[in-house]
Amino acid sequence: MSTEKPLRNSRATADWEFSLPAPSNRKLRGYKLSSQTNSRTVTVMVHGWLDNSCTWFDVFPHLDDDLGDVIALDLAGHGKSDHLPPDGHYIVMQYALDLANLLSSLKGTYEEIRLVGHSLGAGVCILAERAEVCKLSSMVLIEGIGPMTSEDGMRGLISNLEAKPISKPRTYPTFNAACSKRASSNIGGPMDITHASTLCGRGVSMNPDGTWSFTHDRRLMGRSLMSMTEEQVQSAIRGVKTKTFLLIDRGGLWKDLFDLFGPFVCDRYRVKLFFLSFIFWVACKFRPASYRLLQAYNTCARFFTLPSSFTIGMSNLPQSEKKMRGHHPHLGKGKGEVTAGIIKRFWRDN
Repeated sequence: MSTEKPLRNSRATADWEFSLPAPSNRKLRGYKLSSQTNSRTVTVMVHGWLDNSCTWFDVFPHLDDDLGDVIALDLAGHGKSDHLPPDGHYIVMQYALDLANLLSSLKGTYEEIRLVGHSLGAGVCILAERAEVCKLSSMVLIEGIGPMTSEDGMRGLISNLEAKPISKPRTYPTFNAACSKRASSNIGGPMDITHASTLCGRGVSMNPDGTWSFTHDRRLMGRSLMSMTEEQVQSAIRGVKTKTFLLIDRGGLWKDLFDLFGPFVCDRYRVKLFFLSFIFWVACKFRPASYRLLQAYNTCARFFTLPSSFTIGMSNLPQSEKKMRGHHPHLGKGKGEVTAGIIKRFWRDN
């Protein structure tokens, strides 16, 4: 039983599939929007953790035909893409390798390749850019400035290897019940149920007994076998040479930060975070065990490492969408139009 919503899009849209090279031979799947007027350009869109290619559902209708082809992929273990084998591990470097293989296959077909990544997908795009398998014309990063990090070292690696097996998928009596669960467990705060149903359309399936379960690999819910260190991530960010636009939702993950420092941000100005970084530094000194505070401090530090190739901007949502803010500034009819407009303006100016 298909629960995917029909795309509100006048362009030719088809299911897309890409076979990764041996020895993996896994398949990545998603959507492809084909252009009738520009076959030289392609945009690859990468979703966030536990999302899928339907996250771009409300952006698609506003990507004009002359902007070229669009490929929105499901990362490994997400959506309809293959899961990793039993001995595989979901680490951000694996996602980046998959994306790099895809980009390498596209460079012989397209003259211009662009990346758009949200959250986890933004970090994956940064690492794939650093792989330099092809020349990118631009990147847009939405609510993401690099992957999550860990300083656990070998102790953490051993602990993760000894982690307990992931439990069996939970079942839900109805599709709407599964959507409610997705909405309430969203990163950055509860998600509107209609937005959750968009994601669940490609992320939930009916079981033989009539119940519903999420289709993503349950291993995604466990601790990552190996994470990058903060030093490695900041080094990767500093090395980005592609023109990059970092799009931040004023009500997203960094809401508190931009409630204080929003006036210092606009499309062509950097974020001024010295005082906030000092506050987080003090907080971390007094509460060194707080992972959340440490991540906040690291985020501030990353802003300081941004090279000149980066431009920062904030989304300005229409009044009808004010109550739907969160970690997905592109998901929702009004938000999708606004986000697409910001992305197109950056593309046309660069």
